[in-house]
Amino acid sequence: AVLTLAGGRKIVQDNAPDGSLATQGSVDVVKRDSGALVYKSSSTHVQAKPVFNQMYIPLGGEFKIVLADGTKVWLNAGTTLTYPTAFTGKERHVFLDGEAYFEVAKDTKVPFVVTVDSERIQVLGTSFNVQAYHNDPAVKTTLVDGAVKVLTSAGNRVLNPGEQARFDAKAAHLQVAKVNVDEALAWKNGLFEFNRSNIKTIMREVERWYNVAVQYQATDLDKKDFTGVVSRYSNVSKLLNRLEMTGVVHFNVEGRVITVMD
Repeated sequence: AVLTLAGGRKIVQDNAPDGSLATQGSVDVVKRDSGALVYKSSSTHVQAKPVFNQMYIPLGGEFKIVLADGTKVWLNAGTTLTYPTAFTGKERHVFLDGEAYFEVAKDTKVPFVVTVDSERIQVLGTSFNVQAYHNDPAVKTTLVDGAVKVLTSAGNRVLNPGEQARFDAKAAHLQVAKVNVDEALAWKNGLFEFNRSNIKTIMREVERWYNVAVQYQATDLDKKDFTGVVSRYSNVSKLLNRLEMTGVVHFNVEGRVITVMD
């Protein structure tokens, strides 16, 4: 994980020592021995203007941040989160590209807002997952508890716990449905969990987590669904072997390139 400070300085988290890494405005940036990054107020002075930091999680990585208001954020592979070191104004506003799970500190007077390219997600205090990778066909917002409001060009919806909003920006289509929350949060819990998922959906996650390239020689796999659970910390061959046991799909691995075949 790479932290970019407001002045442009970059800190690679694997190389950074535990303890205070920097002071940003009125906030200390502290790396805990657990590996998490925590933003702690260093004075009673209130910042007049927000100072932004950015955390980039490379393919094959994951990370946890505790923001200045106490909100906890888990970041998946291939994700960038841009956020103020201290929240000022009428909203607590962060910007997401990728996937993250949020446990938002409750503040009824100052809503917490997550912005992705095509939508805004507004909450007061709740737990939810947002998957918003550029190569996914839709942005998925899954609510664990509390309530969130999803605002899109296709309309606005308030989610109840256990519901997922899927927004396809190209088609300007917003759909809300009950889902298996465990499946949406599997990555945070160290798992691949698929429930009637097609091979391209599965292999997008394989690309991000194992930092590999995937190519296809298969012709008619879009209509084939796969269901199962595998640890994310296993070798990729374990997942590929499980998929091959269905007799529907096969793989050829050369270096860091996986070819999908039928």
